[in-house]
Amino acid sequence: MQNKKLKKIIDLLMLLSLFFLMGYFYFDKSSHMLIGILCFVLFIIHQILNMSWYKTLLKGKYTYPRIIIFIINVLLLLCMLLQMISGFMMSSYISGIHQGMALFRRIYLALCYWCFILVVCHIGIHVRGILRKQHFKIFYLVISLYGLYVLIKRNILAYMFFRVEYYFFDTTSIFIFYLDHLAMMILFVGLTDILLKGVRKYESTRLIRKSS
Repeated sequence: MQNKKLKKIIDLLMLLSLFFLMGYFYFDKSSHMLIGILCFVLFIIHQILNMSWYKTLLKGKYTYPRIIIFIINVLLLLCMLLQMISGFMMSSYISGIHQGMALFRRIYLALCYWCFILVVCHIGIHVRGILRKQHFKIFYLVISLYGLYVLIKRNILAYMFFRVEYYFFDTTSIFIFYLDHLAMMILFVGLTDILLKGVRKYESTRLIRKSS
């Protein structure tokens, strides 16, 4: 029970630190670097606390939902590691590294959003059935439509697919910035839940047909 509470605390702190890191231009570089290191440390602790997942990788059958969860988790692991490496390489605290800085910056910017979305999808894995209640479905639809608008307005896909080299300064207030990212978070949490629900239903139907 204590282990579960610790996991939830670590996950919450990791999500909050990631949220902080997304608003890079609202804070100074030192704060960004320190919170980045904290986020990476929390990520390592998260991996240690969830070693049981690694132990089951070669066990049991890989159903469609399990394959999707595996892909999300592996991509998140790779993105987090690569983001830390690219962030370290382009840090102003490291002298003498100039060659390839533009490439590291582009990779870092892309990975920022990949990590954000994959972390949110990872959360979506653990909130199964979040859209069962009718009133929540309406709330989700409204917020997710705004989240989709933000995704397009902020040109997030351009960052994710290495089309932007510089992070353009955001002229909106810090409140609006984080509200926008919260809306995108709700969008992808719900999409992950819907995807897994659909895949589970498809696999269940397929098994019934096969056994009949």
